[in-house]
Amino acid sequence: MLPFEIPVWLLMLLAFAMGISIDMFLDTMGIHAAACVFMAYTRSYILNFFSPRDGYESNTEPSLDYLGLTWFLSYSSIMVFIHHFVFFFIEAFRLTEFFSTFFRVIVSSVFTILLIIISQYILLKGKNKQ
Repeated sequence: MLPFEIPVWLLMLLAFAMGISIDMFLDTMGIHAAACVFMAYTRSYILNFFSPRDGYESNTEPSLDYLGLTWFLSYSSIMVFIHHFVFFFIEAFRLTEFFSTFFRVIVSSVFTILLIIISQYILLKGKNKQ
């Protein structure tokens, strides 16, 4: 949800800070930090892939309100899948259980995307009230 113009180094620093703070509370030894930093690294490539022909307007953020449901659902789904894929495969740390781990990635991603869409509609409703 950070603005499109945020520098990559700052984005990765914020992702690391958020991931390591989650790791400290959940005692997951850097797994969240690694997944968040990888997701932050791939964000610019994903945004370039989904960018409109004229590019993004300045001082905007990737939100449901700004770019619509289809764009936001595509963008957030890929970002969540990347995060969950890295997280669950680092957690499992073996490929012998590939299909069970991949199933966990899919189920967790679907549930997370539903929560993100619901929260976007709640935030959108809150903005319209003001």
